Amino acid sequence: MIKQKIHRDDLLVFLSEVEAHLGKENLISERSQIYQKINNSLGHSVEVHAIVFPSTKLDVHYLINLANRYNIPLYIVSRGKNIGYGEMCPPCSNQVVLSLEKMTKICNFDPEAGEVTLEPGVSQDQLVKFLQEQGDQWIADVTGAPPDSSIVGNTLDGGFGHSPLGNRREHILEVQGVLGHGDFFKTGEFPALGPNLAPLFIQSNFGIVTSLRVRLLRRPESILTYVIQFKNHERFLAAIPVLLELRQLGIIQSLLHIANATRVFMSSNYFPSHLSKKTVLSDQDCINLMKIPFTKPTMWSGIGGLYGSRKQVKMMSKILESRLKPFGKIRYFSTSKFKFLRFISKLICWKSSRTLDIIKNSLDSIESFHKLCKGIPSRAPAEHVLWKAQNTSDLGLIWISPVIKASNKYLNELLILIRPVFEEFNFEFPLTVTLIDHAHLACILNLCFDKSDPNEVIRAHLAHEKINELLKANNIGCYRKNILYQGGIPKDRLETISLIKLAFDPKGIIAPGRYGILPQGGL
Repeated sequence: MIKQKIHRDDLLVFLSEVEAHLGKENLISERSQIYQKINNSLGHSVEVHAIVFPSTKLDVHYLINLANRYNIPLYIVSRGKNIGYGEMCPPCSNQVVLSLEKMTKICNFDPEAGEVTLEPGVSQDQLVKFLQEQGDQWIADVTGAPPDSSIVGNTLDGGFGHSPLGNRREHILEVQGVLGHGDFFKTGEFPALGPNLAPLFIQSNFGIVTSLRVRLLRRPESILTYVIQFKNHERFLAAIPVLLELRQLGIIQSLLHIANATRVFMSSNYFPSHLSKKTVLSDQDCINLMKIPFTKPTMWSGIGGLYGSRKQVKMMSKILESRLKPFGKIRYFSTSKFKFLRFISKLICWKSSRTLDIIKNSLDSIESFHKLCKGIPSRAPAEHVLWKAQNTSDLGLIWISPVIKASNKYLNELLILIRPVFEEFNFEFPLTVTLIDHAHLACILNLCFDKSDPNEVIRAHLAHEKINELLKANNIGCYRKNILYQGGIPKDRLETISLIKLAFDPKGIIAPGRYGILPQGGL
């Protein structure tokens, strides 16, 4: 735990000057109001002195220089909607939170190149509406986070989406902001002479990013969603080398998300009301709960999108079917097909409300993903994370995100390593693996618990700690970390990063310790 030292007199002067400069409406310093804002799904509690809401790049510049003058650590959030990773809460006490949610300008849209510059407060929904107003020729990559979540915040924290631009790290074009020592910076356009500095600001704490220029996807003639149902666990593992080859050849264009039966059920249903909340569902339990006439749920299923002209999409769909036929069955979904299936299901299943509900939940889940592939954010994924919780205030949710080489060997080893911990601490084992690039699987696990019960919080934190210890002991890194665990960057790389931190933020005032990054020599 990083321990901050703030002199109370310096803090009072700092807050007084902030209020004078930004106005009382842009400062929260009352304890109960602060708690409401930083309350989070992790069950993590720290002391925050204030929350400040700048509206412009000049406001940010002023605040950084003021923080340097009085040695006030600043923790930065864009909109604070990263549920399960920390939301607006800092990892440690004695910081002032800077929320950039009022910085909501969309600027420098280039309709020919398909590029747009966003401030951190721009939400997914805001950008989608903007692009529709500009002629709807371009698609933004969106995630399963709520529509009011920040695109910049997710991108800078290493998040990924669903479209062919889903690996967001690869599609940052330019970063602007203010460094920790108070100077403005601009990474510039590429291709150009000199090193590309933009990637330095992903998962780092060198300064405050005030705008991000990103790529958009030109809207194709056809977008077709496909679902792969793998025959069994062994056939799924055997398919991984083929899936990897198809990704490398560009046949698999979007990020392919593959989920176990527990994840599929939890993503499309709330916990069954007829079961005790103490019940822990297995993959087989979830398969049984999803069974209806004419359908056969499987242990693993994948979902992705095809993009291009109708002719291109048809050709790629045939290649997918041919190559994956030994491993499972593929079904395709378009906007018109969803309407047809909903109509038919009502006609066939009108006598069985249970069957109709299961079909509806399944279609809702797939259609939600279809919309994500089309660049339309959805509230459905965020709503279903409630699982056993009655409301968002009781929701306990911790994401765990190991990344491994895309091979059946490494995935099987990860399952053998991690699954017993979920069983030991009595948690469901929901898992999604995403073919995030040409060589890696990003694995998404989560712990769901009742945050209103202190014993539940302890149980979840112990399980989380043990999982992280196992990952570290087996040299398995993560693509992203929640605020409960700050380490993880390899030591040899961290030493170089600390030198950059020292140059850009010598006093260490920007999110000290986030991802384990401190100026060389500490604070």
